[in-house]
Amino acid sequence: MHEHVRRSAAAAGLHNIETLECAANDLGATQPPYDAAICRLGLMLFPSPRSALEAVQCVLMPGARFAALVFTTPADNAFMAQPMAILLRHSGKSPPQPGQPGIFALGGDDGILEQLMKESGLADVKTTKVRALLSLQGAADALEMMQQAFGHTARSWPISVMRKDPEPGATFMNV
Repeated sequence: MHEHVRRSAAAAGLHNIETLECAANDLGATQPPYDAAICRLGLMLFPSPRSALEAVQCVLMPGARFAALVFTTPADNAFMAQPMAILLRHSGKSPPQPGQPGIFALGGDDGILEQLMKESGLADVKTTKVRALLSLQGAADALEMMQQAFGHTARSWPISVMRKDPEPGATFMNV
């Protein structure tokens, strides 16, 4: 994403663009103020999203913009919800409780994301639900995307999760 921003800025003749990729906990008052910040598919996974938002708020200049992208509810995101339900069932785990980190923690229609942003000090908060079409060429592409989305643990998932497995417990041992 950062390389895309750099290329787009250069193509537009903008040479005063700087990007920074880091954990919210690594942001500090010593950072120069930024005009904008983005958190893409990560805010809902922080143990304390409020602390992460407060850290971001500290490095934004007055009037700066912040954008966060989070997953919506499981009912509106079958592509992520169904594999997660299968993995949780086979691993014997329960989905995260309300208020705990999880991929669907902030995407409900109950205003939790808006409230969290306002409570962290952000002003002029607006949310928009965006429907995105995902088109993949095959199951292998879907598996690769899931492994990237779920991080290192998912990389150890055997390919057999995509077909009937005679030992489902072994398949989900690393989940």
